[in-house]
Amino acid sequence: MTQSDPRVRAVIEPNFYWDFGPQSPGGLGKGASIFSNCDALEVSVDGRPHAMVQPDRVNYPHLRYPPFFVDL
Repeated sequence: MTQSDPRVRAVIEPNFYWDFGPQSPGGLGKGASIFSNCDALEVSVDGRPHAMVQPDRVNYPHLRYPPFFVDL
């Protein structure tokens, strides 16, 4: 779905899951991936702005809508 036309439907699909159990690490760390057909993403954590990210066109030039990576 993330390679579909954003004029039809914007798609944002995190490629990670938050687990709030007692065994959960404190965060995802570097390079959490998010798949989207958007031009940019504003990432918020706990309701606060965290990062503005752009698609990784350098490492994924063959994709029309490359993945995003954010440090969490």
